[in-house]
Amino acid sequence: MNTRFSYTYNFKFIAERFGVIRRGRSIGSEGLSRIYNRYKNTPIFKETLQEVYTSKLDLESVKEIVTKININRVDIKKYISVQPSPLAKHILEAYADIDDILVKEAGSEEQLNYMRKSIHARKINVACMNCRFWSYEDRLWKFSEKPVCGNCGSGLLAVMEYNKDPKIFLNMLERHYNNEELLPEERESITKGRKTADLVLSYGRRAIEALSVHGVGPVTAYQILSRMQQDEKTLYSDLLKAKIQYMRTRQYWAERSERMK
Repeated sequence: MNTRFSYTYNFKFIAERFGVIRRGRSIGSEGLSRIYNRYKNTPIFKETLQEVYTSKLDLESVKEIVTKININRVDIKKYISVQPSPLAKHILEAYADIDDILVKEAGSEEQLNYMRKSIHARKINVACMNCRFWSYEDRLWKFSEKPVCGNCGSGLLAVMEYNKDPKIFLNMLERHYNNEELLPEERESITKGRKTADLVLSYGRRAIEALSVHGVGPVTAYQILSRMQQDEKTLYSDLLKAKIQYMRTRQYWAERSERMK
């Protein structure tokens, strides 16, 4: 089961509502799979299906399209290409092992432009670690070169991981400063947030761009950004190479993470 799909993320949130896991807890892909296997065919499972059906699927439109296909009002055309289409390439990069395709195009203008447009279109959440109050969400391209907190003016902005609620992060941060007890994963989340905030403070929007690349964490982002690329093409070429390297070794990191639990 691929845990990056919508269903599994929704399954976690429904499980939180049912109280079987603590709200805001950071859970990796293996943990999500274990939760799914433990609670499938339960009311949590059924409620998740219901929510996905109502919020993520447009069944009426699907029925309409299928009906039109059956009565020949919609034509289906097949096109065979040697290279994946821009849409297919995006899906393959996220869910399949296509190192050879990426390696061949790692320096191509087309691949770098595609990667830049894809990253700039993503919605990014940041939270201020200075005032511990302000958070902001927008498309990456709308961020300024040197983003700062809209409340206190600090550039110490933590970049939230995908699907991570900044309010939960700021709550953990406030509890940390109040010397309240935190779970190990909460302390880890704060530490990682601080690393990303330090990068944003030093490198501005470029840091957010780097951290938005799948497989590029704070350490790898720092290694790349510290090279002080003179142009955007060189930056994205370095980021793409880092992504390819991660894709080649991700099985090792997944197994290592599982052993350390």
